[in-house]
Amino acid sequence: MNDPLLAGLAAGYVANRVGRNPRLQARRRPGSRLRGCGCLLLILAALAGPFIGVALTNGRPHLIFMYVAGGMVVFFLLLLLIGMLTTRRGREALSEGCLDAILGGLFGGG
Repeated sequence: MNDPLLAGLAAGYVANRVGRNPRLQARRRPGSRLRGCGCLLLILAALAGPFIGVALTNGRPHLIFMYVAGGMVVFFLLLLLIGMLTTRRGREALSEGCLDAILGGLFGGG
């Protein structure tokens, strides 16, 4: 090789190939390209979709979107309730709140 430019390009190519770490590429799973902010935006779009559908449709699709949006609200409220039941502080807060509501309903207290 008499051409220094070609020799430099070849040396750079070899150094680039040697410098790569095959362990980092092996750890990465092929299906895990969506991370961080992109995943959060996808989840938010999926959660907001039925509410946008309720606002933009009429008739039967409107009713379907209302049921889906209502089901999502109930699901997240149940998820919150179950999450509170897993901690001691949450169980105490729920039991005091339920007891107050039951006694208030029975005796007319507020």
